[in-house]
Amino acid sequence: MEARNHPNRAMKKYYHYASCLLFGVLLSLHLQAQNPYALSAIPEDLKANADAVLRFEEMVFEVKSEKKGVKRVKKIITLLNDKARYKAKIQLDYSEGLTKVSSLSVDTYDALGSLIKHLKKGDFKDYSSYDGFSLLSDNRVLYADLQPTRNDYPITLVLEYEIVYDGLLYYPTWAPIDSYRYSAEKALLKVITPSTLPLRYDSSHAPEPVLSTSNESNTYIWHFDHLKALQSEAYGPAFGERVPLIHLAPSKFEIEGYQGDLSTWDGLAEWQNLLFEKLGTVPEETMSEVRVLTSKASSDEEKVRRVYEYLQNKTRYVSIQLGIGGWQPFEPALVDEKGYGDCKALSYYTRALLNGVGIPAHYTLVRAGEDAAPLRKDFPSLQFNHVIVCVPNAGDTLWLECTSQTNPFGYLGTFTGDRDVLLITEDGGKIVHTPFYPKSVNRQERKATVTLDKTGHAGATVETIYSGLQYENMGLNHYLHQGKEQQKKWLYTTIDIPNFELERFDLSQEGGKIPLAKLALELKLRKFATVSGKRVFLKPNLMNRFDYVPAKNAERKTDIIRSQAYVDSDTIVYHLPEGIHTEYLPRPITIRSEFGTYEASFTMEADKLTYVRTVHMKKGRFPVEKYPELTTFFKAMVKADKTKVVFLSST
Repeated sequence: MEARNHPNRAMKKYYHYASCLLFGVLLSLHLQAQNPYALSAIPEDLKANADAVLRFEEMVFEVKSEKKGVKRVKKIITLLNDKARYKAKIQLDYSEGLTKVSSLSVDTYDALGSLIKHLKKGDFKDYSSYDGFSLLSDNRVLYADLQPTRNDYPITLVLEYEIVYDGLLYYPTWAPIDSYRYSAEKALLKVITPSTLPLRYDSSHAPEPVLSTSNESNTYIWHFDHLKALQSEAYGPAFGERVPLIHLAPSKFEIEGYQGDLSTWDGLAEWQNLLFEKLGTVPEETMSEVRVLTSKASSDEEKVRRVYEYLQNKTRYVSIQLGIGGWQPFEPALVDEKGYGDCKALSYYTRALLNGVGIPAHYTLVRAGEDAAPLRKDFPSLQFNHVIVCVPNAGDTLWLECTSQTNPFGYLGTFTGDRDVLLITEDGGKIVHTPFYPKSVNRQERKATVTLDKTGHAGATVETIYSGLQYENMGLNHYLHQGKEQQKKWLYTTIDIPNFELERFDLSQEGGKIPLAKLALELKLRKFATVSGKRVFLKPNLMNRFDYVPAKNAERKTDIIRSQAYVDSDTIVYHLPEGIHTEYLPRPITIRSEFGTYEASFTMEADKLTYVRTVHMKKGRFPVEKYPELTTFFKAMVKADKTKVVFLSST
């Protein structure tokens, strides 16, 4: 018998092969376990509900003096799937003359922890940080896109860089996790300051730092381990409320020769006023023109309005970011000559115009944006990204957004309204609150008449008034200043009626510190009602329906935030064709909850159906336990808006 056919030898050969294969698998798993970049080294619970995992981060921020500092970062991130692809876009911002990227590298590893690619600083693209509206900027970006193809996930990125600062107006803000569905295994922040410059910090969801001191320096260390991924929740608080967040700030600082003390709001105001000292005034020729313009004004408020409208007609907004230009306005004479400026320059120019006609006004620092974090009033620091003007007016303070050529006079809206801001006065920094827009001014009031024929087609005339935040939510400040064709295109995307034709429309605005716009429509409605045999089915809610219900979430973690209060009021009168009568008329609907109220009524008089719908929504912060009530409330409103009236035809 030939040896190759001997069964014992064949079995031995098979077992040898299997043993080698098993050994190879075990060796591979062992090597993965030893490789810190391998996917298998990540704890399973940190991968749960996560698109990316921060494996390790160490940020060291060292303050050398009031003016100089250095930041060193090493970060290891594993991107588990394509939803985390944005984290593979490496972008490092710097500013010529103020910051310098002294070193930069990034390595990419596969799931087994094997190196795929190495990039050094010279491999990054270096370009001007053009934002689409800046006229001048010395901000630059080092950029690399390391996104893999969809099938190459997971990947691990090891990023290391060092930034040197020549001017320390800001200290960094740091968080171990910076987005939803992002967990963290280990993260550490270390701050080293000279003993003569003790650190100021403000933190949330974070322990006190470990502090060590010597004659020369103080070292502060925050350390975090095993932070699981957070999930976004409908109507939840801002992300920054939910994560460990550490804000750092200097006491004394220096930038481009300007020294300041940031330990108090008065100190910040004193420094800001220092930047104003050499800016000069508005040219006398312009001031003479403005004095004539305001000379016949019947009140100080009317004077302010005329100055504001003069500004809107004369200037336009551009962003200018040059050195300390992030905080120092351009000279009023330059704004006057060029007819443009950024928020700082235009606000300072407006302040100068008002002062020139005897109206005191304050340059005002604000954190702008609808979802902007509230001002940390007990932590003086540079928390602002925008400037507006405050005009005291005998108990009725006026507020001016100086960057807009179309903003209604005195209106701030969601961009800068209802928040604490800092007035820069000659007597120091004063924290005040900008206007809150209550439910009573945020209104959408609609009246419509619809004439229905026997085939289900209809014609409608609709008049709607939008005021306050409802005006803003519709984007009316933009479309009011567009041409008819642009307005028509907008209406076709906005009107929530199937199968309509827009025959005529008119969009107009009324003045006032609470903006108000009117929209008149004439519409053709094809197959608006459904005809089936002798029955006619009609949904009387013409064009203002709820269609969103927040998802059920038995494990919700956060409070409920309702950011706006408003009132919707719709009165729709339907003129019905001859020969039909009501088969089913719904009973009045009332839905009440802690979040608001919904009411709808249906009234028949001869051949006329009147539908009235009113919704009052409240603003506020509600406890997490109320979330089931919120979903029930929205679900009930969605159902109510689908209510039908049924008619029978006698022919």
